[in-house]
Amino acid sequence: MDKKILIKATEWGLVIFVSFYMATYGAAKYIQFDTVKNYNGKVSEMSGHQIMWAFYGYTVAYPLIIGFFEILGAVCLLFYRTRIFGGILLSILLFNIILQDYFYEILALGSAIFFQLSIFIILYINKQRVFALIKNMFSGIQTGVTYSNKDKILMLIAIAIMVAMLVLMKSLLHI
Repeated sequence: MDKKILIKATEWGLVIFVSFYMATYGAAKYIQFDTVKNYNGKVSEMSGHQIMWAFYGYTVAYPLIIGFFEILGAVCLLFYRTRIFGGILLSILLFNIILQDYFYEILALGSAIFFQLSIFIILYINKQRVFALIKNMFSGIQTGVTYSNKDKILMLIAIAIMVAMLVLMKSLLHI
């Protein structure tokens, strides 16, 4: 068997596997977490698993948002043009899940690590595209527009005023 065919088959096998499970997990978010009403004990008496489930069960919106992004990442992973974006999006989500599973002693930690390793393999198979993306991100945009020193100072002043207004708004609104 040709090495390129083996690599492509491995990539597609991992893509389909990860996409299916991440989309399934994303779609199940609506029913996955119990409501807070099911937890009547003191937080200090709850296990890490119960605390995390109570947190996610406090509102329906938060798990649905996470589920939406899991589905979005899974779908993006399926298509060649969006595969890198899907891998990065799912990696961000899985990194958060891995941390939560570790610190709250959730049994699904191994699954999350396995999915993350699978995504790393997918990204490694596409390493030229990943490196090109990184190079483009950090090379800067060459628009041909130049700014005078006066323009640069005015932009800095405008940014400082905007930050000051945001800080003032935050303190006035107590958020």
